[in-house]
Amino acid sequence: MKYEEQFPYILTAKHVQEILGVGKEKAYELMDGSTFPVIRIGRHKKVQREAFFRWIESHEKGVI
Repeated sequence: MKYEEQFPYILTAKHVQEILGVGKEKAYELMDGSTFPVIRIGRHKKVQREAFFRWIESHEKGVI
């Protein structure tokens, strides 16, 4: 099983925090970024797992 597959298909801000090792505020700040593949459901912010890990890969050499 790949690392990504241990997470649900739709990730929450809590998952973003856990994966990136950042706090709640930083997770929401990232999710508000223009390049972040966020899914908004009312006030809730989610991200599709594969889109999130692609987003991470696209930022490997830069600063997130």
